[in-house]
Amino acid sequence: MAYKDLNNELNRSPMKKEWESRCRDTSVSFRIRKIGTTDNPYAITSFKDLKKRAEEYNHRVVRIEWLEEKQDVYNISVEDNHTVGIVTKQNDISLCGIMTSNCVEQSLESFELCCLVESFPSRHKTLQEYMDTLKLAYLYAKTVTLVPTHWPETNAVMLRNRRIGCSQSGITNAFDIHGRREVLRWCDKGYEYISGLDKQYSEWLCVPESIKRTSVKPSGTVSLLPPNINPGIHRGPAEFYIRRMRIAKNSELVPHLQRAGYPIEPSATNPDDTVVVTFPIHDTTFTTAESDVSMWEQLENAAQYQYYWADNSVSVTIKFKPEEAHEIPHALELYETQLKAVSFLPHANHGYVQTPLEPISKEEYNRLMKQINTDLLYGTISEVGDGGKNLYCDSEKCELITG
Repeated sequence: MAYKDLNNELNRSPMKKEWESRCRDTSVSFRIRKIGTTDNPYAITSFKDLKKRAEEYNHRVVRIEWLEEKQDVYNISVEDNHTVGIVTKQNDISLCGIMTSNCVEQSLESFELCCLVESFPSRHKTLQEYMDTLKLAYLYAKTVTLVPTHWPETNAVMLRNRRIGCSQSGITNAFDIHGRREVLRWCDKGYEYISGLDKQYSEWLCVPESIKRTSVKPSGTVSLLPPNINPGIHRGPAEFYIRRMRIAKNSELVPHLQRAGYPIEPSATNPDDTVVVTFPIHDTTFTTAESDVSMWEQLENAAQYQYYWADNSVSVTIKFKPEEAHEIPHALELYETQLKAVSFLPHANHGYVQTPLEPISKEEYNRLMKQINTDLLYGTISEVGDGGKNLYCDSEKCELITG
């Protein structure tokens, strides 16, 4: 941890003397001991080895053993690093477990990369039309696996697995439009079609077939591109709701959003560097709120999609009511062979502040909209390309001309 913290602070790999100094300053007692690899193949044997382990972030799983005695088990996540933990509590004192950096929708090997492409079945009228989209999605994903990275370890596993994830979003919208059974038929036919394409194009490209081809990701961002699309396999929060977005405090977008009248407040978790912007939303295609759907229906939808579509995994957060909480252990027993992973979150009283989505009344929506003038926003920010200069977006910002 001391090595990782220094690495972030210095924006470079710390030297051994810097790491040792940090350990002394924080009263961390640790020495690199050269232990024979025969006795302990996972021991850290040098500072170079320490650097390598620190870059991997988490310890490796050596083995998994069945515990005869019952123990409480907790799944946790670390938002900054997309880290998932499986932790057991022993004797109400100590915690132990394993940590993994995998996203739920893709079960990756060490050094392997996600390769996800999203499609929206609710935006298609027929199965054949959707098949045409799936072909483009597959070709894009497969092509990305042909591009080498600057990491030899990553190239090795990508060359071997060719893992891709043709994902779907707006699934519950598709249920409302086409019917649940028809959408599952599309999934069954679509998976068969993608598998055939993979066999055909892998032969043409002289590369291995992809070991996994389909998944359902959370889609918190991509699902915002088409109008009125619910993310992944989830229902929307309500007909009227607010969407909160976290933006860097010094972002050039902030003054424009303030001028347009969008509510902005400091982040509760990082007030010095981040602000939270509130956007009122009206879902004009709304049918059913997530609070009106039982925990069991959500589980069954995820299980059916795991069966008919995803050979990777279905990423799903099951929202439950207070009266359903005691049924969770029973639900996990029933679905343990049908789902690869699942998260649970109460509809209310979950302890999170400034949640990304929050239902509001129509009156509250109208009140917020009265103070917002989008003309002031769109009239000051425009994407341009003058033919002589190419403007691009990186992971944090886009080059914009304002005026």
